[in-house]
Amino acid sequence: MLSLSVMASNNHHIGTLRCRRERASTPSTEPIEQDMAFHSEILKATGNHLFISFGAFLENRVRHLIRQARTNSSRKGLTELVQDEHRAIFNAIEAGDAERAREAAAAHLKNAAKRLTLYTQDT
Repeated sequence: MLSLSVMASNNHHIGTLRCRRERASTPSTEPIEQDMAFHSEILKATGNHLFISFGAFLENRVRHLIRQARTNSSRKGLTELVQDEHRAIFNAIEAGDAERAREAAAAHLKNAAKRLTLYTQDT
């Protein structure tokens, strides 16, 4: 999926991704909505309607998981780490490096799963 995003990315998608990533890291904004928008824009950048539709189908569940992960991240002081992961994905897409984008996304998903596990251990 990310290789499609990298290949299909244009200045519009790059600019929108940058804006979403920056807004998600700003405490005064709606970080969950911006986080969701960042992930959604990656799907849109693929140009693949199946990915876009599947992302929309999963949106409520993903929003819930992001909310849990963000709550746990803020309690554990991991918020900046999450933003670093998003920056790594964005930078790879912007550079046109599909392999690096894939690796950064895999690391982000693996780390998000760990953060969710920490969340369930705290409750």
